[in-house]
Amino acid sequence: MKKILLWFVSNDKRFFQGAITILERQHNGLYIVGVTAGVPIQLQVNGKNVNFIPFDKVDRGG
Repeated sequence: MKKILLWFVSNDKRFFQGAITILERQHNGLYIVGVTAGVPIQLQVNGKNVNFIPFDKVDRGG
C-alpha cells in the first residue's frame, strides 16, 4: 500500500475520483495522508474527509 499526498490542481472531481480508483488498483490500495492546493479545499474519498495541508507547509524534501 502506498502513502500519498494529493496535490489538487483542478476542480474536476469526477476525473479525480477515477484517477484515485486506478491508482488504488495498481498499488493494492492507497493511504491518502492529505491533500494540498493553492486554496483550502474540502475533499472526500470513499466517504471520508481528507486532511487539507497548506502548500507552504508541505515538506518537499529540500
